[in-house]
Amino acid sequence: MWHDNVSLPRDLYDKICSIVSDKLVGTRTVHVSNNDTGKLYYTTYGEDGSDWPEDVIEQISEFYEQLFVSKMMFQLGLLERSEWKFNYWIQGSNCDTIGHKPHTHFSGNEIISWCHIIKAPIPDEPCFHFFRNTPEGTIDGEGYRTVFGSVYEKLYPEQKTGDINAWPAWSMHAVDATSSKETRIVIAGNISLEKMTDGESLMQHKRDGMTVTWNIKELS
Repeated sequence: MWHDNVSLPRDLYDKICSIVSDKLVGTRTVHVSNNDTGKLYYTTYGEDGSDWPEDVIEQISEFYEQLFVSKMMFQLGLLERSEWKFNYWIQGSNCDTIGHKPHTHFSGNEIISWCHIIKAPIPDEPCFHFFRNTPEGTIDGEGYRTVFGSVYEKLYPEQKTGDINAWPAWSMHAVDATSSKETRIVIAGNISLEKMTDGESLMQHKRDGMTVTWNIKELS
């Protein structure tokens, strides 16, 4: 849907790498499948970031707001005809941690999901992937994965250090475990719509607990 390669300011990059590497040491061991266990990757998902330095969080937020306004939302033609907000979380993994199971980010008003590869220790080892339907009779194997009883082909986008990919929030994706002893770091998140217009109608969402409704009003 959208791709670019963008580097963080060096001082911010160094701070994030240092913090994530330290925090990855304390992640817990979790049940994976059958009798197997693995160490959980580090993530700030679902947290408020209060255990991170305030200046670092401010720098990260300012960086992505500027990036989305000047590039992504501008290039996708959404900048001036929508009201939106973004959120993000920070994740770190290495050869001791498990991968991230198949999932989506959509819950009602997320329109775009994105992932920025802050540090990819092994450039030729892609981990992040999407899923494509396969013809009936396809057998699970290398490059494929069974999800919800169906076999999907795994599609790996560009993911060198600095690569940022954006996709529809409903698109299923996952992350393989990495073989790197160094820390692999990403920042991921969503763009959520508050309202949007196509010139003929105005679409505005309302969230009430787990229920999301969209009101569509024709413009005269």
